[in-house]
Amino acid sequence: MPTELALLAHDALAETLCGERLTAREAAAIAASANPRVRRRRLAGRVAAKHLLLLHAAEAMAEPADEAPRFVTLDAERIAAFSAERYREVELLPSDVPADAAPPRPTLRGTPLAARVSISHRGGLSCAAVGDDRAVGVDLEGVAARAAAFYRSNFTAVERRWVEAGARRAGLAAEWLYTFLWTVKEAALKSGATAVRSVWEFPQLEVTLPARLAEQLGAARGRALGERFTAFDATLAHAGRCTPARVQTTTTDEAILSLLTTAVEAKT
Repeated sequence: MPTELALLAHDALAETLCGERLTAREAAAIAASANPRVRRRRLAGRVAAKHLLLLHAAEAMAEPADEAPRFVTLDAERIAAFSAERYREVELLPSDVPADAAPPRPTLRGTPLAARVSISHRGGLSCAAVGDDRAVGVDLEGVAARAAAFYRSNFTAVERRWVEAGARRAGLAAEWLYTFLWTVKEAALKSGATAVRSVWEFPQLEVTLPARLAEQLGAARGRALGERFTAFDATLAHAGRCTPARVQTTTTDEAILSLLTTAVEAKT
């Protein structure tokens, strides 16, 4: 099963259409939040993940010729490609792992699926990633400048030097590259590929990237997410352990989405 991504804009979301595609337990978990925006994004993320799982089950998927994951932009028509009953056959339950970004556990008609699921939200968008034989993490962020103290607190000296050098060579704003680097750290957290269990541990997680990657990223920016992907190898270092990972990133001037996969999972 190739890794697949689905993006769903909240303003294209018909809540009745999506809500009837949840099981009773999923609906109860989402309703537990008092914030309507949180409920909306959780609804969107789960429907996007369930759609990918149903899509894979319905099609004989072959590995793509290139490394880019299959990317689907969802709308009401695509969501309605499967009946509400089919969506309810797939259930995404909270993980038993005590982590800030622990992935949901997918089941089909009550039977656990081998698929790995990761979900991310930013602004009016939700994104889901689904894979099988590797740890999977996805993160979506809007590009924004932060205070210098934020960068000093969350990125190592090696990472900050990489950003500074890349900004000079590629002509990219430092905040754009820091946002990109944050997506890699968040994706690593969500994948479970390291022993990191919270964003508060990001200062102890160091990501080593190709020296000339910033130039590749700058040249690959598209008009919309999913238009182009940049694939590269990275190393995640935490608590004396180094974990190799593969990252695939799609970007615009305003948004960055990174998908991280690795065959190595942390032992807890």
